[in-house]
Amino acid sequence: KNIISSKKTLAFSAQNLFLQNARICLQNKDKTTCRTSSELSLEKNLTKALSSFSKQNPPQKLIFLTSEQKLETPEQLKPDEVLRFNFGSKETILLPKQISALANPTKAFYILKKHAGLNPNYVSPDMNFYKFKTMEINLNDDI
Repeated sequence: KNIISSKKTLAFSAQNLFLQNARICLQNKDKTTCRTSSELSLEKNLTKALSSFSKQNPPQKLIFLTSEQKLETPEQLKPDEVLRFNFGSKETILLPKQISALANPTKAFYILKKHAGLNPNYVSPDMNFYKFKTMEINLNDDI
Protein backbone atom coordinates (compact mmCIF):
# COMPACT_ATOMS: atom_id res chain seq x y z
CA LYS A 1 0.00 0.00 0.00
CA ASN A 2 1.32 3.44 -0.84
CA ILE A 3 1.17 6.26 1.67
CA ILE A 4 1.47 9.66 0.06
CA SER A 5 2.92 12.42 2.18
CA SER A 6 3.66 15.97 1.11
CA LYS A 7 7.25 15.07 0.15
CA LYS A 8 7.17 11.52 -1.17
CA THR A 9 5.36 8.22 -1.53
CA LEU A 10 6.27 5.35 0.77
CA ALA A 11 5.44 1.80 -0.22
CA PHE A 12 4.56 -0.66 2.54
CA SER A 13 3.56 -4.26 2.10
CA ALA A 14 3.30 -7.35 4.22
CA GLN A 15 6.17 -8.81 2.21
CA ASN A 16 8.71 -6.09 3.04
CA LEU A 17 7.96 -5.60 6.73
CA PHE A 18 8.57 -8.10 9.49
CA LEU A 19 5.31 -7.11 11.21
CA GLN A 20 3.05 -9.44 9.22
CA ASN A 21 -0.07 -8.87 11.34
CA ALA A 22 0.83 -5.49 12.76
CA ARG A 23 -1.56 -3.38 14.73
CA ILE A 24 -1.15 0.18 13.48
CA CYS A 25 -2.30 3.76 13.87
CA LEU A 26 -2.12 6.49 11.25
CA GLN A 27 -2.12 10.08 12.42
CA ASN A 28 -2.22 13.60 11.05
CA LYS A 29 -2.71 16.90 12.85
CA ASP A 30 -6.50 16.47 12.89
CA LYS A 31 -7.11 12.82 13.71
CA THR A 32 -5.78 9.39 14.55
CA THR A 33 -7.16 6.16 13.11
CA CYS A 34 -6.11 2.80 14.56
CA ARG A 35 -6.60 -0.73 13.31
CA THR A 36 -5.80 -3.29 15.96
CA SER A 37 -6.96 -6.58 14.50
CA SER A 38 -4.21 -9.16 14.84
CA GLU A 39 -6.30 -11.36 12.52
CA LEU A 40 -5.81 -9.03 9.55
CA SER A 41 -2.62 -8.64 7.56
CA LEU A 42 -0.60 -5.45 7.74
CA GLU A 43 -1.79 -4.57 4.25
CA LYS A 44 -5.48 -4.93 5.23
CA ASN A 45 -5.00 -2.94 8.46
CA LEU A 46 -3.23 -0.18 6.46
CA THR A 47 -5.91 -0.17 3.77
CA LYS A 48 -8.70 0.17 6.35
CA ALA A 49 -6.86 2.92 8.23
CA LEU A 50 -6.00 4.83 5.04
CA SER A 51 -9.63 4.84 3.91
CA SER A 52 -10.44 7.39 6.62
CA PHE A 53 -7.93 9.96 5.31
CA SER A 54 -8.26 12.24 2.30
CA LYS A 55 -5.55 12.99 -0.26
CA GLN A 56 -5.72 16.63 0.82
CA ASN A 57 -5.04 15.72 4.45
CA PRO A 58 -3.00 12.47 4.41
CA PRO A 59 -1.48 10.76 7.45
CA GLN A 60 1.79 12.19 8.73
CA LYS A 61 2.75 9.39 11.12
CA LEU A 62 2.60 5.61 11.04
CA ILE A 63 2.61 4.07 14.51
CA PHE A 64 3.21 0.36 14.99
CA LEU A 65 1.80 -1.17 18.18
CA THR A 66 4.03 -4.01 19.38
CA SER A 67 4.62 -6.14 22.49
CA GLU A 68 1.04 -6.37 23.74
CA GLN A 69 0.73 -7.07 27.47
CA LYS A 70 -2.38 -7.35 29.61
CA LEU A 71 -2.60 -4.52 32.11
CA GLU A 72 -4.18 -4.76 35.56
CA THR A 73 -3.72 -1.17 36.79
CA PRO A 74 -3.04 2.14 34.99
CA GLU A 75 0.04 2.63 37.17
CA GLN A 76 1.76 -0.13 35.14
CA LEU A 77 1.59 2.06 32.03
CA LYS A 78 4.79 3.78 30.87
CA PRO A 79 4.79 7.21 29.16
CA ASP A 80 5.55 5.87 25.66
CA GLU A 81 2.92 3.12 25.65
CA VAL A 82 -0.53 2.89 24.08
CA LEU A 83 -3.49 1.73 26.16
CA ARG A 84 -6.23 -0.41 24.57
CA PHE A 85 -9.57 -1.38 26.14
CA ASN A 86 -11.56 -4.39 24.96
CA PHE A 87 -14.99 -5.53 26.14
CA GLY A 88 -16.95 -7.77 23.77
CA SER A 89 -17.22 -5.90 20.48
CA LYS A 90 -16.24 -2.58 22.07
CA GLU A 91 -12.66 -1.36 21.69
CA THR A 92 -11.01 2.00 22.35
CA ILE A 93 -7.43 3.26 22.37
CA LEU A 94 -5.51 6.04 24.11
CA LEU A 95 -2.20 7.12 22.58
CA PRO A 96 0.77 8.24 24.73
CA LYS A 97 0.07 11.93 24.06
CA GLN A 98 -3.53 11.53 25.30
CA ILE A 99 -2.43 9.63 28.40
CA SER A 100 0.27 12.16 29.31
CA ALA A 101 -2.35 14.94 29.13
CA LEU A 102 -4.27 13.33 32.00
CA ALA A 103 -3.67 14.85 35.42
CA ASN A 104 -4.08 11.39 36.96
CA PRO A 105 -3.21 8.24 34.95
CA THR A 106 -5.83 6.22 36.85
CA LYS A 107 -8.45 8.16 34.87
CA ALA A 108 -7.29 6.39 31.69
CA PHE A 109 -9.43 3.31 32.41
CA TYR A 110 -12.49 5.51 33.01
CA ILE A 111 -11.93 7.48 29.80
CA LEU A 112 -11.56 4.32 27.71
CA LYS A 113 -14.80 2.86 29.10
CA LYS A 114 -16.63 6.15 28.49
CA HIS A 115 -15.33 6.34 24.89
CA ALA A 116 -16.62 2.78 24.38
CA GLY A 117 -20.11 3.97 25.38
CA LEU A 118 -20.07 2.39 28.83
CA ASN A 119 -20.62 3.82 32.28
CA PRO A 120 -17.04 4.66 33.40
CA ASN A 121 -17.74 3.07 36.81
CA TYR A 122 -18.96 -0.22 35.31
CA VAL A 123 -16.74 -3.20 36.13
CA SER A 124 -16.80 -6.68 34.61
CA PRO A 125 -14.33 -9.58 34.64
CA ASP A 126 -14.70 -9.64 30.84
CA MET A 127 -13.14 -6.17 30.49
CA ASN A 128 -9.53 -6.23 29.35
CA PHE A 129 -6.89 -3.50 29.22
CA TYR A 130 -3.69 -3.94 27.23
CA LYS A 131 -0.59 -1.85 26.80
CA PHE A 132 1.61 -1.70 23.72
CA LYS A 133 5.07 -0.42 23.00
CA THR A 134 5.08 1.93 20.04
CA MET A 135 7.36 2.42 17.09
CA GLU A 136 6.64 5.63 15.22
CA ILE A 137 7.60 6.60 11.67
CA ASN A 138 7.22 10.22 10.65
CA LEU A 139 6.05 10.01 7.04
CA ASN A 140 7.48 13.45 6.26
CA ASP A 141 11.04 12.41 7.17
CA ASP A 142 13.49 10.64 4.89
CA ILE A 143 13.65 7.02 6.03
